[in-house]
Amino acid sequence: MLRRLLAIPAAIGVLWLVVTFTPVLAWWIAPLSRPWDDAAGDTLIVLGSEVHEDGMVGYRSYLRALHAARVYRERGFKKVVVTGGNGIAQGIRTYLIGSGVPAERVITEDQAMSTRQNALFTARMISLWPGRKVLLTSDIHTFRAWRTFRKAGLDVRTSPAPDAGKRIHTRLDRWNVFLDLCAESTKIGWYWLHGWI
Repeated sequence: MLRRLLAIPAAIGVLWLVVTFTPVLAWWIAPLSRPWDDAAGDTLIVLGSEVHEDGMVGYRSYLRALHAARVYRERGFKKVVVTGGNGIAQGIRTYLIGSGVPAERVITEDQAMSTRQNALFTARMISLWPGRKVLLTSDIHTFRAWRTFRKAGLDVRTSPAPDAGKRIHTRLDRWNVFLDLCAESTKIGWYWLHGWI
């Protein structure tokens, strides 16, 4: 009985060492961040993540919006479609406009509450639009999002926003990245199980 009780803190200690001091998170992030095209195109699709009650974008949404503003300026997109319910799309739209993206070029889809809904609702809006469509989301969300959009009938390239890949360089944030990777890997399994990717 005592050995079993001691095994729990020992396992936690080993996990702490692995997450904090080894490259295991980088190895885990790499396949989830693909395909990483950094593509140019005509329509940039930005997936929202979260928004605060006051309408300000949350951290992941902010990173995506920041990357979207840069990509828009550098690659000359004609339109930006922001998708996400509960005010997420509007919060990112406000940020993009404040960052110099013309308001008439930013279209919102504000009903989606999941990656699958992002894909389905956006596909309904823009599937007939001409030109290349580029999907922008967080790095570790790229694997699932890209496959979900393709399953919904939208042929998209990708331009991931660096997120977890940057945060692992701060030791204090590595545990948050570990938890994000666990959650994302679980969601990938759920999507595969349901045939959504």
